[in-house]
Amino acid sequence: MVHAGFKFVMLMGDHDDDQGTLETLAPKLDEKYRGHGVRVFFSGDAYSKSNQEIEAYLRSRGYAPSRHAGVSDTSQLWAVDAKYVRPEKMTVGAPVPPAGSPLALGTQGFEGDPRQSSPELGELFLNMKNKNGIAEIRRLTQPARSN
Repeated sequence: MVHAGFKFVMLMGDHDDDQGTLETLAPKLDEKYRGHGVRVFFSGDAYSKSNQEIEAYLRSRGYAPSRHAGVSDTSQLWAVDAKYVRPEKMTVGAPVPPAGSPLALGTQGFEGDPRQSSPELGELFLNMKNKNGIAEIRRLTQPARSN
């Protein structure tokens, strides 16, 4: 991207384990390429902030806890391409462990109960991610204001 003429490079990920790596890498790349007129930033709001908002939304509406391939993940996938979701095969997965615990995917490969998933929820959640990501990118790329 640097050699293709981009002036801003955003490191973003949609997987929990990648966030710290990208956050650590961004300032190193920014330092390396800043002299070439290129800025490199880590943008995590589309993932972290959005996931907090999604969890709060689901909790406030009485959805059962879920993580990997649960209501949020399944709904988002459904909104992107319905052919990858088979509602007739949905079942309850492994119990969701306490916050901060490693995944407990059980024998089925997912946690929680995705049966309340919908493409409408997926659209809502994807819009949250877009809104948060765009807002953060705009903040990061605005020129510094002098007071």
